[in-house]
Amino acid sequence: MRGISGWMGVFALAGCTLLSAFAQQAQRRDYLGLAHTLFLIDGVAEELELPTDRFDNAEKAVKKVTEKYLDELNKARRMKESEAPVYEKVSKETNAALAQILTVKQMNRLAQIQRQRYFWQTMLEEGKSLKLSADQRRKIENLRAYDDPGTSAAERKSLKKKAFSLLTPEQMRAWEALVGPAFPRAKK
Repeated sequence: MRGISGWMGVFALAGCTLLSAFAQQAQRRDYLGLAHTLFLIDGVAEELELPTDRFDNAEKAVKKVTEKYLDELNKARRMKESEAPVYEKVSKETNAALAQILTVKQMNRLAQIQRQRYFWQTMLEEGKSLKLSADQRRKIENLRAYDDPGTSAAERKSLKKKAFSLLTPEQMRAWEALVGPAFPRAKK
């Protein structure tokens, strides 16, 4: 198995593409630019049970797409354009390439880990599938405002617990279906 630095090379750029599928599912593009950090988390490749040969193939596929759009990607990053059209292009092409390498089960699990990692975005973006009321949504947005880079792990856990307390049992079942089994390193 490769170390984290090996995984970072291929997945740092692929992450934003995999997340786009989730963003499209949510019919929003707010997640673009955030997913690149997902594969910096130790254990994601192991969780996906991605053998070295498939990793190598994924690395080649991602590099090929990335190189194709490298100038546009760099321009969008420099301009801090989180909504740049290049992300959508890279996303579609990389997802298509990775779908030839990863199994459906692996792609689905990756999306679940992504949803866990981006808890607040998932909670709010999936509001329709969770059937959040306007009041629940407002309260969740208020809780989210307290979660910033300086928030401790204990405070973050408490905020999430408060958000979960707002959900009905039916909504909790829908949430659990969206995020799947807990991935311990999916903290943010």
